Amino acid sequence: MRLFTITFCLLLTSHFLYGQLQRTTNQSITAKDVTSVNIQFDYETEIERWPGGHIQIQTTIKMTNGNRNILESLVKEKRYEVLIKEDNGKLTLNYKDFKQGLRAGGYNIYEDISVKVFVPEDVKVIKNGMVYTEDLAKG
Repeated sequence: MRLFTITFCLLLTSHFLYGQLQRTTNQSITAKDVTSVNIQFDYETEIERWPGGHIQIQTTIKMTNGNRNILESLVKEKRYEVLIKEDNGKLTLNYKDFKQGLRAGGYNIYEDISVKVFVPEDVKVIKNGMVYTEDLAKG
C-alpha cells in the first residue's frame, strides 16, 4: 500500500510539473503613420478592428510537458516576440522560425501558439498574402 501511495504521489507531481501551461504576452506598436500591416503568422490568428491608435498583438502560448520556469525563461528570452519590419508606412509582422524543438528532462516540450491582433480601423490588413476583410473572417 505504501509503494502505491508513493507511486501515486510521484505521478501526480510529474503531472503538475509537466502538464499544460498557458501564458499570454502583449506587444504594442504605434500606428501613427501606418497605412497597412502584413501579418505573416503560421499560427491560428484572429484579427479584430478597433478605433485605437496602435496595433496590439496578444500571443498565447500553451505549453505541454514543460514547467512554469521553462515557459517564463523563454518569454524573457523573447522567443515569442513579434518581429516588425517597417517600410514607408507598411508594416510586416512575423515570428522567429521555431523549427528547433524543445526538450527538458528527457521530454519533448510542445508549444501551441495562437495570436490575436487588434488593428486600427483605417489600416489595411494583409494576412498571409490575402487582403483581409471582415467578410472573409466570418466565412
